[in-house]
Amino acid sequence: GETYIGKTTIIDMAYLTMYAPILNSNNKPIGVLFVGNSLRDFHKRNREIIMSVSILGTFLLAIALFAAHTWHNKMFIRPLKEVSSKIKTVSEGKYNTELVYDSKDYDEIQDLYKAFNSMAKEILYSHKKIETIAYYDTLTGIKNRALLFEKYDSVDNNSMGESLKFLMYIDIDELKAINSMLGHKIGDLLITAVSKRLVELVSNHDNYELFRLLGDEFVICRITNFIMIELHQFVKLVLHSFNEPFLIENHKMRVTASIGVSYCKNCTGGFCVECNKDC
Repeated sequence: GETYIGKTTIIDMAYLTMYAPILNSNNKPIGVLFVGNSLRDFHKRNREIIMSVSILGTFLLAIALFAAHTWHNKMFIRPLKEVSSKIKTVSEGKYNTELVYDSKDYDEIQDLYKAFNSMAKEILYSHKKIETIAYYDTLTGIKNRALLFEKYDSVDNNSMGESLKFLMYIDIDELKAINSMLGHKIGDLLITAVSKRLVELVSNHDNYELFRLLGDEFVICRITNFIMIELHQFVKLVLHSFNEPFLIENHKMRVTASIGVSYCKNCTGGFCVECNKDC
């Protein structure tokens, strides 16, 4: 007459059962209440629940891993790839480049970008400094003979009709005498003053470039086509630029210059040895 809860085998099948006696008013058993459920169904439902939880857990883990991978790429891999790409750009000679980090998180990445930008600026500065030393005259600051020869070697002497290309050679007269009488300092100041006057003249005319060969020698060149009257007018302007005296440390100097013009004519087109020999 006591209540029972437990495992019971009925016709070779396991059940989870509960027996509870039904008592009358005299506390005498008059029946029994029986409740049972197959353990096979119970285990099946457990397996289904475990499977569902496992699938859900795997899905959530995949989402978490994908989010972590995306975040990792954005925060670390992408910045490193950008730095690597910019380093390649710099190695190809494109020094004027900069990295911009669009996040305020992770000071280490910001420091990496700042370090790269600082390095790129230093390389650009050094490159410009080396280029200036190599291609610009240290006394006057204008282009030197090295740059002239480098550019001239690549000039395409293509002439059409009456159009010509030319080099104008300018030699300051009696500079050696000035150096002997007043010293090389005065001579250098005179060269600088002459170069400034020539720079001003050339800057007012398109397609002309001024170079200093060495000492008292300058070259004005033009690689685009022109007509002969232009050449005559420009030569006159150069000659007239020496009419005004130069004031060098209280020394009023009138100097002259010898000018020679060399040009290509009758070119058949293209870059040819014959044109370069004649020019």
